[in-house]
Amino acid sequence: MLKEQKPNLSEVFIKSDNAGCYHSLPLMAYLWKNRSVTDISVKEFNYSEVQSGKDICDARTGSCRLHILNYINEGHDVTDVFQMKNALESHGGVVNTYVSIIDVSMEKQPKLSGQLKGCSITQFNNFIFEEDGLRIFKAYGFGEERISTESLNAISKHMSEICGYQIKAFPTTPETRGLLKKTSSHLLSCTDPDCDKQFKKQDRLLDHLVKGDHLYDSDKTDSTEDTTKRLWAEKCVSVRGNQHVTLPETELIDPSFSFTEPAGYALKKRKKGTRFSFKVKDYILNIFEAGETTGKKANPYSVSKNMRYEVDENGHRLFKPSEWLSQQQVRGLFANFATKKQPAQGAKRLKLEEAETDYDEDLQNTVSALLAAERMDVMATICDTF
Repeated sequence: MLKEQKPNLSEVFIKSDNAGCYHSLPLMAYLWKNRSVTDISVKEFNYSEVQSGKDICDARTGSCRLHILNYINEGHDVTDVFQMKNALESHGGVVNTYVSIIDVSMEKQPKLSGQLKGCSITQFNNFIFEEDGLRIFKAYGFGEERISTESLNAISKHMSEICGYQIKAFPTTPETRGLLKKTSSHLLSCTDPDCDKQFKKQDRLLDHLVKGDHLYDSDKTDSTEDTTKRLWAEKCVSVRGNQHVTLPETELIDPSFSFTEPAGYALKKRKKGTRFSFKVKDYILNIFEAGETTGKKANPYSVSKNMRYEVDENGHRLFKPSEWLSQQQVRGLFANFATKKQPAQGAKRLKLEEAETDYDEDLQNTVSALLAAERMDVMATICDTF
């Protein structure tokens, strides 16, 4: 479709957000393997950085959402992909936006024949497709690594050249809109750039220039809004002028000193997982079980603070500073203990609904009585909670 819209197009640079269906190794391996099969080759695939604010993709989708909203406000319905396409192409469409409907066969999706060792694809945001492999970057131009041709061939050897898809609706070329030009006024302005007077007739302008009675921007001709702005500006200037600014004393820096950092020092680094010692886990587990027994659960903030002052029988600190846990870590351990406890409680309950009754009347009565008792226990627990 791109070739039909742009016959001279031979290379594309794709920009996408960080959705998991796009930011994946199967898609990168498929694009690299089929880089020379189609008439258009993919040179780069760039993702927006995670948690780095809005980018051009969000700006484009924002314009599309607003276009659809205006279409709905006119009284139209948008309940399926075809109505959504009609909405995006209404009133000339969205500038530089082509909309098509493609039905992708999920049975013929690209599947990997293996995995890459020591390479997490989600840590990289820029991909450059080359004949001798794939160059990947953590940020544009920084944190470069390379995936060899052998590795790419090994994981993509079972991928087909063409995935199953069917084009349901072709795009319509949006209308090009020129920039709105300000209509020039028919009034004749004074040749003095500081004069605010304007005239409809040329003889009036000539009389004004001969007399020289120019009207400059002054307080007399100000509107209420202009007067308010002037008073506010004067107030700000007066406050700024009366404020005493003290500058901290700074030491002179040696001109020969140079502060250098290696390239890529600002890249985001993954946090290493920390393992808690058995002593710390037992301490937190005892507090958790005590709260489950008494019903008075401990506050993670208090537990994190108190464990710094715990001492043994000899008066020595029970935990080293490296073993202290934060409030979030204590809360995570509590949640982990609670999750492990739930299956144990559920295993004790007999799934009476799945019992084989064999149409035994006495067994059916017993099962019904047990189910009723279990429901009553659940209702009693809920009532005690509230």
